[in-house]
Amino acid sequence: MVKKHEYGIGFWLIWIGILIIVIWILGKLLGLIHSPEIVNMTPFIGGVITGSGLGIMLGRMQQKINTVKECQDRIAQGLTKLERDFQKHLKK
Repeated sequence: MVKKHEYGIGFWLIWIGILIIVIWILGKLLGLIHSPEIVNMTPFIGGVITGSGLGIMLGRMQQKINTVKECQDRIAQGLTKLERDFQKHLKK
């Protein structure tokens, strides 16, 4: 069964940040934005939002990697125990 991909807050923050930067660039190129200081800060705000989204997504990926590592360790321990039991059975 294929798991349907879920879009979390990190995904949406990344795209909102990119959208803010793109709108700002288009506005500047078309002459719609006339440089008050708050408008000059728009790309930085978009960058912070995008960075926040990336941080959230990377944190969630790290959690999933840690979960896989823990499962791998349990499987390895189980296989080691199984091998020991099998060796004991062969010696009998």
